[in-house]
Amino acid sequence: MIEPRRLFAAVLSLLAALIVLPAAAHLTPNSEIRLRFEPGALRADVLIPAAEYAYATGQPADDRPATPAALARYILGHTVATAPDGRRWSVSVDQVYVEPAPGGPDI
Repeated sequence: MIEPRRLFAAVLSLLAALIVLPAAAHLTPNSEIRLRFEPGALRADVLIPAAEYAYATGQPADDRPATPAALARYILGHTVATAPDGRRWSVSVDQVYVEPAPGGPDI
């Protein structure tokens, strides 16, 4: 015969196991880089969540006229490309803009 205290503990443990909810997490925005290899060039499409840029820099990514130039400076200041032998490649920004996206605007 099982002691009442042990039976109560077993039932309580079973109930606790049944009540436990699965862990839930929120989506984290990701930066993405898509590379296109072309003769004499490597092109990269860079996507940065505007909220992450704002968090990292303290500056908003909005529709002010100065925003594209500030975004281009940020990207150039945080981008380095090197050849396999260590030579640095020149890096330039052709176009930068903020566009709406389901999880918030993206750069």
